[in-house]
Amino acid sequence: MSRLTASLAVIAGALCACMPAAGAAYAQSPTGRWTFQTGTINDTCDLSGDMKIWQESKDGPYKCRFTSVQECKTEPPLRIEMAQTCVAKVKGQSIEITSAIDKALDVSPPDLKEAVRLGYAPDNFKVELNKAGTEMTGTFHSLTQALVKFRRAADLTS
Repeated sequence: MSRLTASLAVIAGALCACMPAAGAAYAQSPTGRWTFQTGTINDTCDLSGDMKIWQESKDGPYKCRFTSVQECKTEPPLRIEMAQTCVAKVKGQSIEITSAIDKALDVSPPDLKEAVRLGYAPDNFKVELNKAGTEMTGTFHSLTQALVKFRRAADLTS
């Protein structure tokens, strides 16, 4: 094998390693399990979570459910864990996720639970699905906004 042929084989192998495996081409659908993380919110907080997106029928809307965890480096430290449901409107690679709060799962410190119940706004997202279908990036918006990145954890068939 010549050096040129060997070099081309190495480059082709590297390109194939970056491509999704057969059956893992998700580009057409956000259906699956995702994890997400925002940038810093209000200089002290981060929001992260796990989301499941599914479609009950081929032509039906995308539905979703997620748990978000907001952690703030305040004094005292604040941690809010919320269960939320959502609808994902898909237009090409653009996805708008509109949420509704189900319930507060955990609030720390506990004496803030009532204030959180009354004042926590749903976590919404406007994101773009990348061509490989493995990441969604865009903005988180609620009472404030920040950048957000979703990473595909699994499709729903695995």
